[in-house]
Amino acid sequence: MIKSVKLTPIILATLLTPALSQADTYLPAFAGKKMEYVDLSYTGQHASASVEREADGWFLYNGFPGLGKVWLRPEQDGKLYVWDEENQKAKLYVDFSQDVGTTNAYKGYLCAAGTVIKQHHKKMSTAAGTFTDVTEVSFFTGPHRCYDAGLGSIYFAKNAGIIKWTDITIMGPRSFELVNSPM
Repeated sequence: MIKSVKLTPIILATLLTPALSQADTYLPAFAGKKMEYVDLSYTGQHASASVEREADGWFLYNGFPGLGKVWLRPEQDGKLYVWDEENQKAKLYVDFSQDVGTTNAYKGYLCAAGTVIKQHHKKMSTAAGTFTDVTEVSFFTGPHRCYDAGLGSIYFAKNAGIIKWTDITIMGPRSFELVNSPM
């Protein structure tokens, strides 16, 4: 006779989750994943993000900071690519394996001209918990400076994904922090 085994949700998720690549560890994704954020800086506004579907290693995000609805692909070498719809090709968004201070030219949405790795292994807390291995990716503008639109930084926590991001507004920076997310 076979005895039934009771598995906790964490053990079950571990058994069902495929091995993660380096970029996957900073942006774990699966179709149906939903994340909820709140602006704790001053408005209390809520924002949500979700992974609508997956196709050949690409994940369709809806509500990704600064990009809205976009296809992203994390690679085993630590690189995260974004699909450039206009040019019909993959573009490097960020490389998590790079050293602090490394820049990447990226002509993105709302004035972004590139990304820079600001910190690795940072400890941060949000309403969703405390995270000990956070990488901060900051955005810089090109020759046409924007003072009221764009992204300041995105904070990627290992094995959790985006736990915080900062928007640049005419009223000053606005920070959205993770409230809850499936692991």
